[in-house]
Amino acid sequence: MRVALVPTAVSNIWLVVLWTWQFEQGRPITQLPLWLALWVTALVALGLYSFGMVLNDLLDARRDRLFAAHRPLPSGRVTPQTATLVALTSLLAALACAALLGASSAFMCVICAGLIMFYNSAGKHLPALGLTTLGLIRVSHMLIANPSLQFMWLAWLIFSHVLLVSGIAYVMERKRPRLYPQEVVGLAFGWVIITLLFVSWMTRRDGLMPETQARVWFGPLVAGAGFALVAPLLARSGGDRRAGGQRLMRWGLLWLIVYDAAWLAAAKLWWQAGLVVSLFVLACVMVVWMRKIKHAHTEPPSTSEDPNP
Repeated sequence: MRVALVPTAVSNIWLVVLWTWQFEQGRPITQLPLWLALWVTALVALGLYSFGMVLNDLLDARRDRLFAAHRPLPSGRVTPQTATLVALTSLLAALACAALLGASSAFMCVICAGLIMFYNSAGKHLPALGLTTLGLIRVSHMLIANPSLQFMWLAWLIFSHVLLVSGIAYVMERKRPRLYPQEVVGLAFGWVIITLLFVSWMTRRDGLMPETQARVWFGPLVAGAGFALVAPLLARSGGDRRAGGQRLMRWGLLWLIVYDAAWLAAAKLWWQAGLVVSLFVLACVMVVWMRKIKHAHTEPPSTSEDPNP
């Protein structure tokens, strides 16, 4: 299930939980004790993330038998029946936990699951639409905690970062179908349209730029500048663009936690920011651990090039 990046999903939805409790009281999630709201949303994040990862491997099983025989399904370490059971159980667990937050949260969870299924079945074969879907999956996942979130900039920043980083990584990894200039134009157009929808939502709900929250922009701006500085170093791979793209994508997703912590710290929610930072530390440890496991189960690389990376 590639659990090393699960903390990024937990961090994103926790940001909305903690923000709502501080600035948007009266939402359904604030009717629960905070500790329970954090546990429930963490389970939602884990369930949806696991569902997406296992579904991806199930749908790619035939291709993986040719180009990645070391993976759990093609190697026989996990049967398709077991993987299907894990995927369905994960999805049902996420839906059950989302229902505890209210009908609108459960509906948003269904939307997120639908986007995950669309991406894995068709979206990833349509570059511009697929990359946009990746960003929307993160947005819908965050909004499960508070579907009527006023300060939608929290989700917009995650959407924009995922769109940018995944697009650059897509090109560097030479994935197919290729991302041609017309797809790049479509990607930019989609970003503009969705940004306008975010702005329209916030304008109607007086969340575009509340005076008490204007200062919090300092945090994500610093975080964004930091990623801009380290991104070239992450993408550098001694001539191996594909490895550089994979590294950029991995750490680009981990950086989502940095944005979450930056919002909270700039809003002077110190212990909340510390909680999110602990997820970043956990994620880094899990990345190292999972790489060791992957190395232990990976066969020597083939000399033939994967025609559909």
